[in-house]
Amino acid sequence: MLFSSGYFGVDLFFMISGFIIVYSTKNDKSIFSFSVKRLFKIYPVYLFCLALHIAVVYPYVSMEIIKSLFFLQINYNNNAPFYGYSTIYPAWTLTYEFIFYIFFLIGLKISHRYRTLVTSVIMLFVYAYLHIKYNGCLTLNPNHGLNFTVTNRLQGLIKNMASPLMIEFILGMITCEIFMRTRANNKILISICSIMFYSSLCIFFYYVFFVQIGGLGILRMGFPCFLILFSSVILEKVNEVK
Repeated sequence: MLFSSGYFGVDLFFMISGFIIVYSTKNDKSIFSFSVKRLFKIYPVYLFCLALHIAVVYPYVSMEIIKSLFFLQINYNNNAPFYGYSTIYPAWTLTYEFIFYIFFLIGLKISHRYRTLVTSVIMLFVYAYLHIKYNGCLTLNPNHGLNFTVTNRLQGLIKNMASPLMIEFILGMITCEIFMRTRANNKILISICSIMFYSSLCIFFYYVFFVQIGGLGILRMGFPCFLILFSSVILEKVNEVK
């Protein structure tokens, strides 16, 4: 039952990623530095795992392997947000991760000081514009992708960019901005975040063991994940945990 709700790991991963990207660039304005660090933290390990997977499972090079080399999902006409997953199944999340990096690079280029705001505005505009254009309405359900048939790889990436999952990176960035502006030893904030933290844990376990709500997105497991992340990092700051 617990592992049937394992989707929450993806939601939490995206939010933590948004948090870390903002925090790691607080004193670094270099776009080149950001790009190199992100690439070398993910790609070498990913290539090793992909090569090992090919050696054991795929004794030949296929179009799926080539797509996976560039973090493209296998079939963008399949169900959102997985779109046929990737050669290494969990690696489908890296497509969204690298799209977020591209958005963040644009925000960082425009304004280092307001990188979170600029990046968030761009991401929300792209999400809203694409959903209204292709679906006629907005949705926070990541299982509802854009309503068109993909005929090339660029169109596939457009579906990724419009996914409501991208909003979770924004929540992580906002959490980091609040974290960096929070002062230590704030008793009122300690009380509020303590209540929020334990309440979010209760919501999380209620979802898992009683409602079995499962699924991705801020309307499902993403909601308690956000509350847990936000309250825990703020508690760490106000309590001066090192």
